[in-house]
Amino acid sequence: MRKAAIVVALTLLIEIPGSSISAGYDSIFKRNLEPLEVVLTFDYEAYTSEHVMGGIFSVLDKHNATATFFIVGKIADSHPAVIRKIYERNYSLGLHTYYHHYPVLHAKDAVLKAYKAHFDSNLTFASWEEFYRDIKRNQEAVSRATGGTAAIFRSPALVPNWARDEEYFRALGKAGIKIDSSVYQNFSSPRPWYKINGIIEVPVVSSDHALKNISCGLWSGNCSKAGVPYVLFLHPHKLSEKDIAELDNLLTYLEEKYIVTYLKVEQIPEYYKVSGG
Repeated sequence: MRKAAIVVALTLLIEIPGSSISAGYDSIFKRNLEPLEVVLTFDYEAYTSEHVMGGIFSVLDKHNATATFFIVGKIADSHPAVIRKIYERNYSLGLHTYYHHYPVLHAKDAVLKAYKAHFDSNLTFASWEEFYRDIKRNQEAVSRATGGTAAIFRSPALVPNWARDEEYFRALGKAGIKIDSSVYQNFSSPRPWYKINGIIEVPVVSSDHALKNISCGLWSGNCSKAGVPYVLFLHPHKLSEKDIAELDNLLTYLEEKYIVTYLKVEQIPEYYKVSGG
């Protein structure tokens, strides 16, 4: 009878959050989990209501998660207070072009994409110099809103995956961009980061669709096994309340399944010191 009472008491203590025994139990359990680095990124390319942004911030706060926001310059100029709030919350800021135009620098690539994916070939750049000037304008807009300088970039439509061009990276380099995060992770030869023409590339893994199906389990498992970060890119203006709840559920799932470390995009090269090149 006494043994049964002791077992019941210990079980209750284990299940009481914050108890020393519960903490010890969690610590032992966590030792058996694999690590996973999670990089939450948001492409802020259209004005998003305070209600939605507040929901995103609440989820990030709940999970003690950091994030990186890639900002379209026109939005920074038209809604500087929103961008300043992101900056003041100590999230990192990157660039996403001034008008959300696509850095397609050759007509043949633009025509091909237009044909395959209803792509507006008018929303491109005539040359790498024009693209460079757009990046600088994007930088200046973000700087006016925050007083800071952004040196990371993400291409609209992740253009380098289908129209990779050395001139794209040439323009980034001239504009002072140190890190790009626009190319999908290649799980045949996974790397947390690498260099393309002197620019550090931090590969992306999955998008908003991971919130709506079970693919997050597959991708997070692949990332943990390969030892690369799970870089998720989301679009705040597309997120409903249900989507934000799903983001919360996703992070909870990952934290239960792995030992999660949240990182900003620019922290990846330092975190994985020996993996680049």
